[in-house]
Amino acid sequence: GADTDGPNVWYSWTGTGDDVTLSTIAAGFTLDTDIIVFTGTSGALTAIAGGYDEGGAPLYQSEATFTSVLGTDYLIAVDGYGATDFGTFQLTMTCVSPPPVNDECSGAIAVALGADTAFDNTGATDSGVATCY
Repeated sequence: GADTDGPNVWYSWTGTGDDVTLSTIAAGFTLDTDIIVFTGTSGALTAIAGGYDEGGAPLYQSEATFTSVLGTDYLIAVDGYGATDFGTFQLTMTCVSPPPVNDECSGAIAVALGADTAFDNTGATDSGVATCY
């Protein structure tokens, strides 16, 4: 699995509550990488996600996915696989809102007659009407 025993560099980011994917899988780059995502502070880190070789042979680039917590600070280590793995890489971060709890009909939220309630369908998927009947 992913580890930090190779030459590494660090990045930081504050969570938005989104599902996050970090990737070094990119054309034109050949560094064999690991990605490790941590919470905590230097000296007291907890690994919460990691990626190693998701890009497959021959480049062995990495990808890590996790659900962030709004306001939580994350430290991200990208390192070469081995002690002599130095080079350039591209780090891409994508964020997608997680589906709401009522994304599927089995999670339907009750509404009250006469209630004016604001709702949000950000991150919702197409469940297909037929699955609810």
